[in-house]
Amino acid sequence: MNKKIIGIVVGCVLIAGLAGATVLLLNTGDENTSSESELQTTEAVDDVILSSQSPDSVTKISVKNEKDEYTVIRKTKANEENSESAVYTIDGLENLKIDTSLLGTLANNVATLSVSGNNIIEKDSSELDKFGLGDTATSVTMEFDDGGKFSFRIGDVIHNDSTTYFAVEGQNTVYGVQTSLLANFEKASTDFISKTVLEKPSDEDMPTIETVNLERKDLESPFVLTHKENANNEKTGGTIYDYVMTEPISAKLSSERSDNIIKGLFGLTAEIVTPNPSETDLEKAGLADPFATLTVSCDDGNEYKLLIGNRYTEEDETGATIAYYPIYLDGNNIIYRLSEDKCGWATISATDIASKLIFITYIWDVSSLDVSVGDKEISFTSTGDNKEEAIVKKNGQDCDTERYRLFYSFLLNTSAEEVVTGDVPSGEPDAEIVIKTHDNKENIDITFYKKDEFNTLIAIDGVLSFQCRTSYLETLEHNIDIFDTDEAFTTSWR
Repeated sequence: MNKKIIGIVVGCVLIAGLAGATVLLLNTGDENTSSESELQTTEAVDDVILSSQSPDSVTKISVKNEKDEYTVIRKTKANEENSESAVYTIDGLENLKIDTSLLGTLANNVATLSVSGNNIIEKDSSELDKFGLGDTATSVTMEFDDGGKFSFRIGDVIHNDSTTYFAVEGQNTVYGVQTSLLANFEKASTDFISKTVLEKPSDEDMPTIETVNLERKDLESPFVLTHKENANNEKTGGTIYDYVMTEPISAKLSSERSDNIIKGLFGLTAEIVTPNPSETDLEKAGLADPFATLTVSCDDGNEYKLLIGNRYTEEDETGATIAYYPIYLDGNNIIYRLSEDKCGWATISATDIASKLIFITYIWDVSSLDVSVGDKEISFTSTGDNKEEAIVKKNGQDCDTERYRLFYSFLLNTSAEEVVTGDVPSGEPDAEIVIKTHDNKENIDITFYKKDEFNTLIAIDGVLSFQCRTSYLETLEHNIDIFDTDEAFTTSWR
């Protein structure tokens, strides 16, 4: 049924000469209406009671509209002691997560229904079609615990959108009923399926995500992001993100750019495409052999696997081209789709989420530091776990602690331009920074290899990982030269 917005002015129905109460019965003796579904009025402007059943007494709702035909069934009865309302589901979709709040509006909005007497549009109408209440109207039958039924039709929306034509099945009186009470009967059955791909637990119940593994056909190796226990402590001041990349390179992560990649599956909502898909449906969406697979493993033992299909585009109503990815959460039995801008797992690169900082080791955790560039070398040892107690030596000689701190601060700002993978260049490095800590837990060997006049490759513990500006090496050499002076260290090399 094509709903038309009828631009008419609805006049009040005036019934003159009423000396007493008028009662118009809608129940003609068949079971099309509830035993309590009667048209009752004492005066022309009094409310007309169409149904006075309790929403919790609804056992079944049969809906037929232009989009779909389906049956709503009561899943659990109301529990008055716990103030719990009845819960409904849809026949044939019981294995899927239903938005029970939305579905519950069908019973809540109409089981008890009355309209103002002024909203009687036309009595004994012989032209129901002109109100959209003919054979193509949305038809609904509501059944109750007492065996009664309330059947009705929903017609066109009146010109102001707030009112919709309505008629009790088998009767010719046309009413104007508030559109918001009837709108959800126009939905397809799939519109009541929850659009939440994976529920997000409350903060106190939220598990720790231990590992995120992202495999993609356009990647040589997967991204593996791992939770790092106690990444934040009193030394870091709570500024260090508690996840790191372990594949394809070892790197710190930018919390701003990687947080949604790690945690975004929880609470994700998407547009439903196909409920209960067949193998053929999965193949057509590219999900039988997915473009990408996201695996999220949590400390509560649960593992979630999201399949991402092949990218496709569609034009929206404005003519703009929108890109989408089909997605399927293992065990959910629903194919959804996400717009490309919300599906970062399909497009993210290592450079996008890796922190640009090469290392973040706390200065007073360092027991030895060796730096070389070209023919310049400088070595430090440090004892003590804070500035006041630390004893620092440079090349075996006493060293000013503050000067060492400033030099180390410069080193901490060593940053990458982008992530690079592949083989480490052969030959001796052009520069090297070797850090060892008191507990030997954060030892790191950083080597630099000039790629060309402008770019230098960086390897971390023998694994090619980043690229930076070659000008950084020149700045490093300059700062070694001026260490024993009062000259301020250069901290910019762009």
